[in-house]
Amino acid sequence: MTTMLISGEAKSVLVKAMSDFYSSKIIFSIISKPLTIEEICYEQHIPVSTCYRKIRDLESNGIVRRFDTTISKEGRKIVRYISIIKNATVNFSSMRFDVDVESNKVPLDAISPLALR
Repeated sequence: MTTMLISGEAKSVLVKAMSDFYSSKIIFSIISKPLTIEEICYEQHIPVSTCYRKIRDLESNGIVRRFDTTISKEGRKIVRYISIIKNATVNFSSMRFDVDVESNKVPLDAISPLALR
């Protein structure tokens, strides 16, 4: 288990993302397995445009990352996303807060066979 204490702007960004209704649903859905935006939308009942916007924000803030990219038979690019955070603990004390995170280790069976080529 790898944990680290994050500070500064990173902790504020993480706490803000976790307090956002749709962002937190997205993060929770891709902790244990990578999913496409379409799969996230279906499982979490999130509008597609909202999911694309939230994923873009989460990715630019380093909270989720692209796990793999494949091309469908129809020639469409398919991207699966994964959370880089497995657990996060927020501690409030003495007029400050600390955020301790555990990085996400993705199980090998979650890796697309096409990504291994």
